[in-house]
Amino acid sequence: MGKYKSKMIRNTIANIVVAIIAVILFQAVCYMSYKLGLDRGVDVIAFIPIAIFFFVLLFLYIYSQLRARKVRKSMSDYYSIVDGLTDEYDIIFLIDIDEDTAELLKAPKEMMEAYSKAKGKGAVATRELFFNNLLSDDSKEFAAPQLESETIIKQLEEKKSYYITYNLQSGNTKRHCEAKLMRMGNFTKEHRLIFASRSIERQDKGEAAFRQHLEDAVSIRTEALQEKNKRLNRLNEDIIAFLGNIVEARDIESGEHVRRVKGFTHIIAEEVMRSYPEYGLTPNKVDLITSASALHDLGKISIPDAILLKPGRLTPEEFETMKSHSNRGCEILKLAPLDWSAEYLQTSLDICKYHHEKYDGKGYPEGLKGDEIPISAQIVSVVDCFDALINKRCYKDAFDFEEAFDMIMRGECGVFSPKILDCFKKSKEKLRNHIENKELEYDEPFVMRNEDSDLSGINILLVEDDEVSRTVGADILREAGAWITEAGSGDEALDIIKNVDDDAFDAILMDLFMPGLDGFETTKKIRELKISGMDTIPIIAVSVSHSYADVERATESGMNAYLYKPLSVGQVSKALMYCMRDQANALQAKLSKSNRIVNRDPLTGVRSVAAYMDKVEMLKSKISGDGEDASFALVECDLNGLKGVNDNFGHDIGDIYIVNGCRLMCSVFKHSPVFRIGGDEFVAILEGSDYEHREELMEELKKAVEDSAAKGDAIHGRVSLAAGIAVYDPKLDKTVGDVLKRADQAMYNNKKIMHMTVSD
Repeated sequence: MGKYKSKMIRNTIANIVVAIIAVILFQAVCYMSYKLGLDRGVDVIAFIPIAIFFFVLLFLYIYSQLRARKVRKSMSDYYSIVDGLTDEYDIIFLIDIDEDTAELLKAPKEMMEAYSKAKGKGAVATRELFFNNLLSDDSKEFAAPQLESETIIKQLEEKKSYYITYNLQSGNTKRHCEAKLMRMGNFTKEHRLIFASRSIERQDKGEAAFRQHLEDAVSIRTEALQEKNKRLNRLNEDIIAFLGNIVEARDIESGEHVRRVKGFTHIIAEEVMRSYPEYGLTPNKVDLITSASALHDLGKISIPDAILLKPGRLTPEEFETMKSHSNRGCEILKLAPLDWSAEYLQTSLDICKYHHEKYDGKGYPEGLKGDEIPISAQIVSVVDCFDALINKRCYKDAFDFEEAFDMIMRGECGVFSPKILDCFKKSKEKLRNHIENKELEYDEPFVMRNEDSDLSGINILLVEDDEVSRTVGADILREAGAWITEAGSGDEALDIIKNVDDDAFDAILMDLFMPGLDGFETTKKIRELKISGMDTIPIIAVSVSHSYADVERATESGMNAYLYKPLSVGQVSKALMYCMRDQANALQAKLSKSNRIVNRDPLTGVRSVAAYMDKVEMLKSKISGDGEDASFALVECDLNGLKGVNDNFGHDIGDIYIVNGCRLMCSVFKHSPVFRIGGDEFVAILEGSDYEHREELMEELKKAVEDSAAKGDAIHGRVSLAAGIAVYDPKLDKTVGDVLKRADQAMYNNKKIMHMTVSD
């Protein structure tokens, strides 16, 4: 900062000098003009000195402004970098390697005294005092080479910034820190940089807060997604049933046939799901097949009455016409609304086309055999046949339930899958009950639609500069139940967002091309706002442009979806569903990554203290009652001689010693979680088979430690550790901590037996 102040001072002095020169020149020019006027009379030559003066003055003015602009830009770049670091970093230095200067911009109290000694002595002296007074002994060997001038220049010529880690020592307190070195300006000409250091413990707290924020965001967004999906995926079963009844009313009684077919389908599909999991049916798929079964004979709407209602046997030609209803039904289904889900449409097509196929390949329209027939069609095939037997048709009388059931089982109505027949047999009484109880309905959840015209309760900010388009769009969305806030420009949208609650809007519909701040720039500014949720809120582009370049530009600016004008409720519903689903998935992925980081020890890879606390909470729930059903043991292990290894071989070997000790424990407790709860302290929680064989495992651990003695020393893999075990006893232990105390005491007793001091 001092360098920039000096530049500003020099620039100011230069401007004053220019002004003085200008005044002197002006006086000289006036005098010369006066003399020329006296000697020659007033003519053009008398104005030449004045013209020269103004050109010189203009040149000096332009030069001074360019210098001032350069300094202002340098200061702007500097302040933009420093402002971004101030909240996050504890120590900030501005270093100029060429001029050997170092200016401290921010530091804790303990560093001020050390810096005051180095002030004015240059960057090298400051660095040396930093190493001697603040850096811990175990960090000097590694960190010092990283902060040499040659190393810094080489690193920052290759990349804009890089990181190093080290420990700061203040009395008995040691802090693990991370420093970021960033180049400034044209680094090839002027080797200026910023050195910013922060405590990693502080960063960990920030990550914990961020993790909690993610958990809350995922929870809120997941709940919102589930609620909105219920609205967006609503299935109008009455319309489907009505369509099925129109078809069936031409040759059988209306209504009852569709009710029975759906009920029979649901009963048998559920049995297939339970008895034959290889078909992959789930409750959702069972409901989906049940709903689609109502449309199995949709193609009959195209069959002439003379054939459909003929009381006698059909001729071969008539039968071929009758068989065509399978394919004609599919042709009708392909004209279904675009908002039907692909899975629902495919299931409906399978049932409609293949429900007359037979397991032996003698059905129609394609003569499929065995499990070539979709499972949905196999189920509806036996259902349709059974319902036709128990009801009167124009060409036959009805059979009673028992006779119809036996005809199906004997194969008199064609060959069905043995597995389907097994499920049909198991469901006999449920089928009978469904026929007799005409009030019994099988209501499927709303699974068909990908979207819905209902936007009830959804808060949308509509940003559109054209008043007519904005009014029409808002009215359409309000009629669908949405709450709409209108903004006529990007600036107005930003003002609205800044002055409402953080969660005021569920989505933003953004016109792309507006005067002033367009949709692209408005989106960028919204994403940059330090307001909760603005970095993830769905922003949906709305435009008449079909240009791929505009779509790509919208994505790059931070928009989540792209809709074409004019707006429709269906468009908005589908875009919202996918935006929120992607948002929830992204948050869940971040949360999962955060959980993995928090719950794993970075050095050994075993579970961390945070994971241990979570496990303790689970054990607490087991012993919260009388504790009689809780069965577990804690094994506490402590490495012997870690300090000696660090002193004699260095901390790198000490880390290897910790990892080797951890591996030895994990090799013994293969089926139990191992937690690192301190630098050289570990806890294993034994449950299940490891709990039952705990005594054998402790002997195995002891033998493994003894066997490692043959490896000589820590460098070659020798491990020495003390271990103690405590079994949970409901009569002695009120908490998990009581068990750990007894394990800790047993471990120290073991350490004394091994002739080790407690402080090791």
